[in-house]
Amino acid sequence: TVDTATSYLVSDTEFPDTGTNTLAADLELRGSVVIREGATFFGSGDLVVTAGTSLVMEDGAEIHVDLVNEGDLLPGSSAGTVRLQENYAQTDTGLLRQEVGGWEAAAIDRVLITGARISGLIF
Repeated sequence: TVDTATSYLVSDTEFPDTGTNTLAADLELRGSVVIREGATFFGSGDLVVTAGTSLVMEDGAEIHVDLVNEGDLLPGSSAGTVRLQENYAQTDTGLLRQEVGGWEAAAIDRVLITGARISGLIF
């Protein structure tokens, strides 16, 4: 639980598949981070992928906080789907790296965003 000021997670980190993470303040990720299938994030703080950080979200990971991507976001597990239940913002240093394994929808990484806002330059 992150509950006061912005916190920084600096290292190679893995959020396990059984983990429920509550953010009452922003959590800035730095390094190489993996969010396993089944891990969830809730709360009022933002999850921030800082520049130079690589965030792998496995198929089935769910984020119920705003996600700010300043680094590299790699969704899915060899073509999979991740869910962002709030807003997604991507800065000019942020990259969304989706795997394309064929012409079928099931062969492409998908990011389902149900928030009110998607902002930034997204290709």
